[in-house]
Amino acid sequence: MSTVPGLTAKPVNPSWRRREAGTFLATGIAGLTGSSVLHSQDIPEDALFFRSIVWYTVTAAVVCLTYALAVVLVRRFPTARRSRFEGQPAVLLPTWPVRWWFNSVLDLGLLVLSGFWVYLAWNASLDRLFLIGLALVPFTYFAARWATKAAGRCRREALWVTETDIVHDSERGRARVARADVIRVQGWDDGDGAGNDVVAVLSSTAACRSFGPPLLTMVRPPRSATHTSVSTTLMGHPAPEIAAWLSPPEASVESDAERAPRRWRLWRRRSG
Repeated sequence: MSTVPGLTAKPVNPSWRRREAGTFLATGIAGLTGSSVLHSQDIPEDALFFRSIVWYTVTAAVVCLTYALAVVLVRRFPTARRSRFEGQPAVLLPTWPVRWWFNSVLDLGLLVLSGFWVYLAWNASLDRLFLIGLALVPFTYFAARWATKAAGRCRREALWVTETDIVHDSERGRARVARADVIRVQGWDDGDGAGNDVVAVLSSTAACRSFGPPLLTMVRPPRSATHTSVSTTLMGHPAPEIAAWLSPPEASVESDAERAPRRWRLWRRRSG
């Protein structure tokens, strides 16, 4: 599988752009406003705990505004390209990396913030052990999230296609389906009216999955072992075309635009 398919390059979904830019623009403005109010309260110089919250809020707000600007400016998402997967020739369908790095930066900021709290608790003069225990809870959680990413159990959304397998990377982890086991592949563009594009792969056997703990990945695990749901919103090709390319020759591909929203809702209820 070294030939890149001739899939159409799609424009950025306007529903997704409006929702994404509006949400993080509002979040960034709210964060700057809130930190400004806290800063105006004349916080004592030695109140480092409260000052650290203000520092992080300002940083997170700037990151949110930067991300909102990137959403407004992006015109095309990454398209399919030749690559290698585990030493085999493959076609890679990546997603727009900015959202992944945005989440990673916020996680890193929370890890640094909670680590600073552990430092403050360690140097506290009263209730030292109690404060260290409290500070270690968020620090341990965000350190475990980064360890989950380092172990490959929380990945940037992508689709790898080899001669033998379809491999889906996501924030849950990695799912692998043998192409010989694929029964049907369906694709919906903006099937729920909210800018979400999805490719659904139905296989005859359970997908081989290496997922991280849902509490650490903050993503609910799928309900069905034979259904693999791939978010293609941030990919550069229409979901129906990706589904047609991945479908086995004897399988049928959903193409009825009028019935797509209804089938999308049925899929969501079945697979979560």
